Amino acid sequence: MELAIRRMQDEDVPAVFQLDRASFSLPWTELSYLFEIHKNETSIPLVAYAGTDLAGFIVVWQVEDEAHIGTIAVAENARRSGVARSLIYAGLGQAYSRGARKAFLEVRAGNQPARKLYLTLGFVDFDLRKRYYADNHEDAIIMLLDPLPDMNAEE
Repeated sequence: MELAIRRMQDEDVPAVFQLDRASFSLPWTELSYLFEIHKNETSIPLVAYAGTDLAGFIVVWQVEDEAHIGTIAVAENARRSGVARSLIYAGLGQAYSRGARKAFLEVRAGNQPARKLYLTLGFVDFDLRKRYYADNHEDAIIMLLDPLPDMNAEE
């Protein structure tokens, strides 16, 4: 799949919000994405397009030497085609360029496809947040990638 990955812009937010709602039971608000674009200096909000269709998005926060994947989603018709991996490489690559040397994320304990992807990227289970998710009180697994490789050089 031919992808164009770039920084999220205001005009992307309606489609990003729609994909977020389709992907998660606890979606972010449109205002949250606008905050990431305009106000959060730690934020790396990216979108991936296949032609004119939004294939996915990611928001990475980079503070000091740490990157944190805040959210990532891939359109259903684009799953299992490398979109998530490409977004992670792009987001963590930018965080690395800004000085991040390790990365964290939370994933639902029952989300086996995502966990499998993160494991293939070198993340390991680091900790557990019991009953973390407000919708169903599912546990969150905190995963860590340390050291964070320069993903700009790997893809």
